[in-house]
Amino acid sequence: MKTIITIGRQYGSAGHSIGKILADDLGIKYYDKELLERAAKDSGLCQELFENHDEKPTNSFLYSLVMDSYSFGYGSTMMDMPLNQKVFLAQFDAIKKISQDGPCVIVGRCADYALEENPNVLSIFIKADMQDRIRRIAKLYDLSDAKAKDKITKIDKQRASYYNYYTSKRWGDADSYDLCIDSGKMGVDGSVELVLNAIQLKEKGYNPVNQIVGYIMSGDPTYVTSFNGKIRGGSFYERILKMRIVIQRVKRASVSVEEKVVGSIQKGFLVLIGVGQGDDEATADKYMKKLLGLRIFEDENGKTNKSLADVDGQLLMVSQFTLYANCKKGNRPSFTEAGEPHRAEELYEYMVAKAREQVPVVETGVFGAEMEVSLVNDGPFTVILEDL
Repeated sequence: MKTIITIGRQYGSAGHSIGKILADDLGIKYYDKELLERAAKDSGLCQELFENHDEKPTNSFLYSLVMDSYSFGYGSTMMDMPLNQKVFLAQFDAIKKISQDGPCVIVGRCADYALEENPNVLSIFIKADMQDRIRRIAKLYDLSDAKAKDKITKIDKQRASYYNYYTSKRWGDADSYDLCIDSGKMGVDGSVELVLNAIQLKEKGYNPVNQIVGYIMSGDPTYVTSFNGKIRGGSFYERILKMRIVIQRVKRASVSVEEKVVGSIQKGFLVLIGVGQGDDEATADKYMKKLLGLRIFEDENGKTNKSLADVDGQLLMVSQFTLYANCKKGNRPSFTEAGEPHRAEELYEYMVAKAREQVPVVETGVFGAEMEVSLVNDGPFTVILEDL
């Protein structure tokens, strides 16, 4: 892996947590406040200077004059430079040196700007709705909602001023970053998963820049492009938040709700359907065509050469969002990639209706219910459909 991840973030959007989890998952170094210590060590400036100036632009000549007594050992060529600029350039140099050490995660401090010429950089911006951030900060620091909002507003203003003052870009503007994520809608785990997938695309030669944009839950289609700008694939949703279907060839199967059988079939397919966040009717049509065309029943020569229609097979279709279980972190699965329940139910019913147009016997479970599924797998023979 060569990718260096830089993270800009609104205060309270969990950017720090997302960055730390990414670094832990990838086994690479993580720099947030740690960058201040590194910059102080490399530059010879007092670490207190970096802490006082951390993402806070200071234009006060008097302040710089007073605090300049703290600076020492940073070379005579910078003696006439305002103190805040000395600190910024020391951080800038530290970021450059850190990037030469290999893959890492760097949070804030205009790292995306410092490394904008580095082809291995993936710049991220994390945002969330104000109410989501108020809840997070109020709980984290035991503040009232009003005080949490004031704190958020103040720190966001400082970060924006710092970024806009020292770079040629705009803080929080989607055009300033490769990928923007709404952590309030995606959750921490979902945001991490999204960045991990973007890294995989970048490592494979795709460019997630500008087009894998955020805010992911907006519903606006975005595209994965190659470095020469040509479209290389469909929307980012289609690549990582796609439908998942498990097909089991069965001799018989049934599904019960509250000890009552609500659907049962004989020879055919038991189909478990998981709907992802980016799925639509076009996706459902593609999966249904593949499902109904699968030739996994044996012919007279014992070869899997017959489709469901060829053997007068039946279908039992059961919704199962747990197909989106993400077990990368801890022992409790996350299901953040699963589709929103109302939309998932619509697509599930759509697929059932499509199946009934071609298959005489189509039975179902009950969407969202606690179900018991019984089956006799014929083979066993199980097929997983994804990434079509």
